[in-house]
Parts: sequence; C-alpha cells; structure tokens
Amino acid sequence: MEYLALSVLASSLIFVIFKLYTKYKIQTLYAIIVNYFIASSVGIHFYEGKVDFTEITNKSWFLGIVARGFCLLSFLILWRLPPKR
Repeated sequence: MEYLALSVLASSLIFVIFKLYTKYKIQTLYAIIVNYFIASSVGIHFYEGKVDFTEITNKSWFLGIVARGFCLLSFLILWRLPPKR
C-alpha cells in the first residue's frame, strides 16, 4: 500500500514540476534529457563495481535497454503535452 501511495505522489509531483517548466519558460525536452543524463551519472557514480562501457555495449541486453530509454523519453514528452496547454 505504501508503494501505491508513493507512486501516486511521485506522479503528481512530476506533473507539478512540468507545470513549473511552463511558468519559468524551461524547455521540456532539454530538461528531460539533462535529467536522464544526471540520473545515469549518479547511478554510475554510486555503483560500487567496475564500469566498463565497451563491455556493456557488447552485452545481449544493451539494445533493449537503449530502446527502453527511448520509450521512457517518449513517454515523458507525451506526458508533458497536457500541462503545456
């Protein structure tokens, strides 16, 4: 039950943040892309193992992860459209 409440809270918070983008004239696409790279960088920074990018790109699951990233980016852009109006 707590996870459901946190999910609803996070979704509402994202919607409010997207509304603030319009108020402060922040371009949504750039903000989403910067957020994506910052989240990736923080994840890599706090990962305690060795990160070898050439090894990662040769993994069988790499293209699926890239596709999921584009789907997430597309979803966030589409989610941004209603508050913009």
